Amino acid sequence: MESLSDEDKFDWEEIFELFNKPNVINADFRFKKINEKRIKEILVQGHEFSEERVEKQLEKLRGIVESQKQKGISKWF
Repeated sequence: MESLSDEDKFDWEEIFELFNKPNVINADFRFKKINEKRIKEILVQGHEFSEERVEKQLEKLRGIVESQKQKGISKWF
């Protein structure tokens, strides 16, 4: 059997541990309000995207944002 070159040798246990016990932290992401005007400037004016397509995607995004808002307790009564 052919031996691996020094360049191709690796410590598989170290790689296994990296995936099995990743060094991660919990993060709480807060996103600012979407700047639709700036998005349109960048995509439509700056990169010649179709304004209708950009607007359609922004509408979808508005719907997602709206559905994520906290619901009042009155919703349950």
